[in-house]
Parts: sequence; structure tokens; C-alpha cells
Amino acid sequence: MLCQDVAYLRCAWNLDDPKQGLGIVFPLTLVNKGMPMRTVLAFTMAVTALSLPAMVILKKVLRPQPLAAFIGLMTVGMICIGYLFNAILTHAV
Repeated sequence: MLCQDVAYLRCAWNLDDPKQGLGIVFPLTLVNKGMPMRTVLAFTMAVTALSLPAMVILKKVLRPQPLAAFIGLMTVGMICIGYLFNAILTHAV
């Protein structure tokens, strides 16, 4: 199943095109190194939600306590989503 997922991603995105393949190269590398696809999905969502640019923008809008609560909730939420993806997709295969 894992090889089919990676083959589909390679067919869906042209990795030779620098404009199109840049965002998928890192997740594909993790999958090729042996990380399950479901863990890669949770990781890429967490990286996007907790990125430095997002924190800079939120710091301008939120006080420190709500910002800390957001970071904590997002961290715990993404860990739970990772476990949920692993539980659902492991039993589905």
C-alpha cells in the first residue's frame, strides 16, 4: 500500500517542475525513509499551523496567554490527529 501511495504522489505532481514539486519533496522523502504516510500527514499539518510566520502574525493580534494556549492546543491536537490517523488507517489496510 505504501508503494502505491508514493507512486500516486509522484504521478500526481511533476517533481521535475520546480514550481510544482517543491512542496511535496520533503513529505515524499520522509515516506521513502520509512515514515508512515499518516504520520507524515499529521506532521505536515503541524508544521503549517505552528510555523514561525504564523506565530509572528498571531503575536500581533493575540496577547501572550491566548497565544500560548493556541500553541499548546495545536500541539496536543496534532499529536492526537497523528494517533487517530494511525489508528484509522492501520485498521483500514
